[in-house]
Amino acid sequence: MREKILEQLKEEEKEQRQEKYEEKLEDAVKEISQLVFGERWKEIEGRVEDIMNMVQKMAFTEGYIYAIATLEEGIAHMV
Repeated sequence: MREKILEQLKEEEKEQRQEKYEEKLEDAVKEISQLVFGERWKEIEGRVEDIMNMVQKMAFTEGYIYAIATLEEGIAHMV
């Protein structure tokens, strides 16, 4: 009898975990849908553009620093 009760409790706990998982999954899908199809799309698009601009500036700066270092090294070898 005791084993049966423990087994039933485990089964109920398993069902509760599954329900919580499904709820969280459903919430995530709703949130993604709101982001993509809702009013926040413009906000996301603007944020992505800001990030892309920042990455481009970083890449340009890295290239510039590398070019300066190469020129300095070349000049040092010429002297």
